[in-house]
Amino acid sequence: MTVWNEFATIAAIKPYATWGGRHNFQTLCGMNPPAMKKTQKQVTTFLEKWLDKSIRQYVGAMDEESNGHLHELIMGGIEKPLVEIVLKETGGNQTQAANILGINRNTLRKKIAEYKIKCNNKT
Repeated sequence: MTVWNEFATIAAIKPYATWGGRHNFQTLCGMNPPAMKKTQKQVTTFLEKWLDKSIRQYVGAMDEESNGHLHELIMGGIEKPLVEIVLKETGGNQTQAANILGINRNTLRKKIAEYKIKCNNKT
């Protein structure tokens, strides 16, 4: 298995986007919806641990002369599914999705175009 395949486990989270309904990510992390007060801290802890392990494996497998484009790899691997999931959960409502993501609606539209995401054109 190549370094890319091992690190590309970022994509392994994407199938869970539709698993377990609206609270799929919380369910994936072992949380139940009523425990939403703890959600942000638990998700942050989960993501930090997962990123730490994945990045250490990737960097450890690189040789000194290769350029792994780590930033591009992580941002592209996370940002596209993130935008897709939020758009799906908001029924394609770009204004609501942009608010949830904490970005400007025009920035969201640029990301939709950049990643060639198919969505309903709700505003």
